[in-house]
Amino acid sequence: MVNDALGELFPMLDVENVPGELLALQPTTLGWCSTILQPSVGDRNHHQLFNPAGSQVLLAVTTVGIDVNSTQFVRFTTFIAALTTLAGNERRRDTRAGTTANIVAQNRTDQSVVNGGLDFRIRAITDTQQIITDENGIAILFPGTGLTISTEATNVQSLVSFMWRERVFEESERVPDG
Repeated sequence: MVNDALGELFPMLDVENVPGELLALQPTTLGWCSTILQPSVGDRNHHQLFNPAGSQVLLAVTTVGIDVNSTQFVRFTTFIAALTTLAGNERRRDTRAGTTANIVAQNRTDQSVVNGGLDFRIRAITDTQQIITDENGIAILFPGTGLTISTEATNVQSLVSFMWRERVFEESERVPDG
């Protein structure tokens, strides 16, 4: 009988699984975007969610969706440089403040012969959407860094979608290298 009453006497707040409605009060912005790159002869496709230098915002990429028209490995890497093309279409997932208000993250792309760096890779199957998700963050992006998803094969079509949360970071959160 005591165990049943304890929940009523000591209400618990789950600080690890905060609902989206409460994140807006912290203030945290929830965002999403996607890009599709058509085949380009001899080039690999690169999709990036980039946190601009000087933004004073910390981005936690929580979901990446990948769809390719040719079975291949797809590379994940964190880059310091922004890709060349600003694709746009970054949107808020919480529309109470509008769809584009206060979005810091940049959706960027590039098509080049360069094989993207390799921190992690998965095998993407033709026309089968791969969803990678981690509420703690697949990648935590400090200002001036980005998460880049690159195809290993050339001349393919790729669609990459990102979901993330962004919030102002405290200087004490900066982790020194080494």
